Amino acid sequence: TSLARIRFTTSHPRDFNENLISAMAGLPSVCEHIHLPLQSGSDKILRVMRRGYAFSDYFKKIDMLRDKIPGVALTTDIIVGFPGETEEDFEDTLSAMKRIRYDQIFSFKYSSRPSTAARTMPDQVPDLIKIERLERVHRLQDEITGEYHRSAEGTVEEILIEGVREKSLQPFGRTRTNKIVNLEELADVKEGAIVRAIITRGLKHSLLGKMI
Repeated sequence: TSLARIRFTTSHPRDFNENLISAMAGLPSVCEHIHLPLQSGSDKILRVMRRGYAFSDYFKKIDMLRDKIPGVALTTDIIVGFPGETEEDFEDTLSAMKRIRYDQIFSFKYSSRPSTAARTMPDQVPDLIKIERLERVHRLQDEITGEYHRSAEGTVEEILIEGVREKSLQPFGRTRTNKIVNLEELADVKEGAIVRAIITRGLKHSLLGKMI
């Protein structure tokens, strides 16, 4: 393809297979990033959610992905407080996060929806417990993301420019692994341009870089 970058955004883990991983690995324009929603690290909760896989199945695919695409960035979705989730189930989710070490997560506390089976399930989790669990997920992920960002300092990345910050007028864009990079200089670069930058600082949610 003549496109510089293609980002294969997401797949249901049940449908994510070796053929798809090989296709991603074999196309240079496909970015080294995949969003693979786990939802929970507890097999019991995954069954109740009817996700169609166990954590061991999911982890095998992560292993295969990292083997075929070294340096691939992983993001996911996590839901806490699904009906029936015990503290042990929640600890399974934290253990999964520690084992996989996602680059970023999108996390939510379960909220009931009309006309869904989960709405009338027994053992609904109190809201205060959901909030506390969500905070623990955030603390753990902030620690992991921070380590990734600090380890990027001094590396050289290709940045696809997405625009300019309204207040600072700093250009910003994304690496091939979907990390947001704010450029230090007020460079005259157009949206859609790809520039090389050295990462000067890893922040909580983004990176700082200087064009080279």
